[in-house]
Amino acid sequence: EPTTNPTLTTKVRVAAYNVLFGIWAEPDSVGEMLKAYDLDLIGFSEVPDGNWTARVGQVLGMDHAYVGKISSAHHKDKYKSILSRTPLLRTHEIEIKGEGWSPASLVGAKTVIRGLPILAYSTHIPGRALVEQSAAAFMAESVIPQSIQTANHVILLGDLNNRPGDAPLIRI
Repeated sequence: EPTTNPTLTTKVRVAAYNVLFGIWAEPDSVGEMLKAYDLDLIGFSEVPDGNWTARVGQVLGMDHAYVGKISSAHHKDKYKSILSRTPLLRTHEIEIKGEGWSPASLVGAKTVIRGLPILAYSTHIPGRALVEQSAAAFMAESVIPQSIQTANHVILLGDLNNRPGDAPLIRI
């Protein structure tokens, strides 16, 4: 009897959204806008501190939120968060070392979606032309290799402040 590999057939719906410290829309409006996508996991960047992410979750029926404590470049209300339909385990935040504004960070958590274990990160990093000194290089050389050793499925969501194909992102 043929068997299937659940990792090849499991669909996970994710999104990343930079909310510009909450001034682009209220959490209820963001939740209403995202309802149609039936998402499993959302990585937000530049979220206000407090319950902003959880309020989006109330609209979407997503009960599991984690907001980091490191505000991008020490600006008011530029935190990173993860919102999930499934419980978030081992929540953590990693400060990113790289050129450009600092601090930058990734918030991370493990979750299991339809039987598939996932390590998810949400980030907001500065763009940088010099690959060796970029936050993207730090993630590619330090964070992602360690993550892959502990998790088979890693998802990186966020505002990378680069365009696809830019040199710093090629390493990720």
